[in-house]
Amino acid sequence: MEEVIADKSAEWQQVLEQAFSMLHRAKEAEGDQALQQVSLLGCIGLKTGKVSEAQACFGELLAVDGSKVSALCFLVCVKNMLMMAARTRKGNLFAEWLLAGKEKLQQALTQVEQEKAMEFIIALTFTVCDRHYAVCLPVLRDLVSTVINSIKDKNLLQALFNEWTSLIAQMARRSWDDVSKFLLTVLLKALLKKQDLQLMKLSLLQLNMHLQMYSRWDGFENAFVAYKELQYFYLLLLKRVGKLQIAEDLRQQYLVIVLRSIREWIANVARVGMQDDLEIIRRWQELLKKQLTDGVQPWVDLLVQLEIGYWHLTKPKTSRKQLEYLADLLEPDMVTAEYRRLLERIA
Repeated sequence: MEEVIADKSAEWQQVLEQAFSMLHRAKEAEGDQALQQVSLLGCIGLKTGKVSEAQACFGELLAVDGSKVSALCFLVCVKNMLMMAARTRKGNLFAEWLLAGKEKLQQALTQVEQEKAMEFIIALTFTVCDRHYAVCLPVLRDLVSTVINSIKDKNLLQALFNEWTSLIAQMARRSWDDVSKFLLTVLLKALLKKQDLQLMKLSLLQLNMHLQMYSRWDGFENAFVAYKELQYFYLLLLKRVGKLQIAEDLRQQYLVIVLRSIREWIANVARVGMQDDLEIIRRWQELLKKQLTDGVQPWVDLLVQLEIGYWHLTKPKTSRKQLEYLADLLEPDMVTAEYRRLLERIA
């Protein structure tokens, strides 16, 4: 029996050596096929418990001359081995390989079609989050940043962000706070960096829809906590509204995005819960005070007062009888003359 096992081991080693040799000797037209063979052997190695052989295969993937293989083939082969590592529950190996391949992956992601780069990053992100590989999040963040920066097609970028918001919702439903916070932070930072107002509006609309569904499923407070980073995002935009060095038209649009997004979210949550808007506004204010850090509390007061003012100006029939019950939230008055001027212009 031992002789049979030894024979099979020797045969396997011979197959590997032949595959590696073919890859090393391959010309440009043959490189992709040789790389695919090495990747396949690596996946078989993982599935049959030959981890050291699989590691050797992955090492060959990373060492291959980039001029011999296409960037797309490289991405597919690496993805196949990473996914097999995840399916065979080798999380440490997955993390080790992802870190080792980071630089070559970043390079390849900028060389393939943007749609292919997006498909790769969505699949990788889902696996990292679904398996809860928290140790991989820093590397994933850099790879995602590379893809987002390389995508020039606005529709494709919106599709990526739509997938991203759906993944945030899935992780939030699982109460995986570290993962959902990571995903939400990546998205919001990307929106700030892109400075595309239409993209920002559409993404916030998607987030608000998920937030509304979460509120219906697990209550308003739990939804707020799960999407707490979104509140910091609103405060950050509000700070930009107050920067006079930014063009007034842009500041005005930032204010519209913030106040309208919150107003619609509050109205939808109130409707689902068969409550008045003022009840949700008050609970929202209480959660802002309770959940956000002390350093942003003055901005919290300003945001709440501006939101109440915007709600009253844009929905006078709804707010007229309810406004007096929120009078205590309007004292002391934190709205400066500049913010008040902009508020009156957008209402």
